[in-house]
Amino acid sequence: MRTNLALQTAAAALVLGLAAGRVPADTLSVFGTGMNVNASGIDQSYTLTTSADPGNPGPNVFLVNQFPPNWIANTATSKWVGPRADASWDAQQPTGNQNVGTYIYETRFTIPANAILSTAQITGQLAVDNQLTDVVLNGNHQHITTPLRGSNPEDLGYSTQFYPFSITSGFVVGTNVLDFFVANLFDTNGPNPTGIQVQMSGTVNTPAPTPEPGTLVLAGMGAFGFLGYHWRRRQVMA
Repeated sequence: MRTNLALQTAAAALVLGLAAGRVPADTLSVFGTGMNVNASGIDQSYTLTTSADPGNPGPNVFLVNQFPPNWIANTATSKWVGPRADASWDAQQPTGNQNVGTYIYETRFTIPANAILSTAQITGQLAVDNQLTDVVLNGNHQHITTPLRGSNPEDLGYSTQFYPFSITSGFVVGTNVLDFFVANLFDTNGPNPTGIQVQMSGTVNTPAPTPEPGTLVLAGMGAFGFLGYHWRRRQVMA
């Protein structure tokens, strides 16, 4: 009798489990900088919404093809971008000079209507010249900043290594707007390049589709058929 009850419980749990379904994690369509570049070297996933340099006002964000030796190397999932393609840093090469001030890099992604927003998250790491002063998602300040390091003006940034970050709030259904605020600081040595390299990925859970009634019927028949087989087998052995 106890065996029958246990088998019945297991069969019911199987059917209920199929009805409830699992909650899968969907990948958010967020891109690292420099990973969606057209033939003109313009990043199609980012725009420069604010620029302190009148000569490079945006909105185009360029893949940086020449950058200072103290910038960390590009990776397979992210590359340096900036207001211009040439960010060379050299006392005899003023090409990479950018005005002191704020540069805002914006990217957008979509979250489906059936998403469970409380499960949304973005994780990643970034390098920046000179300082990341904030990350804003849909107008919500994430208070993510990079510390200033070193004593020389050209070493104050966070360009020689990656800084980890994560975002777990501020998401909305539909279009999401993500902004990275970059401050280019004064450099007494002359040329003063600026740029950012972001690598990131994101996920959000969405409910699994509810099984059709016919599917549940078949599952129930299979489960209770399994129960009947074991009951008959027990009767024969008794």
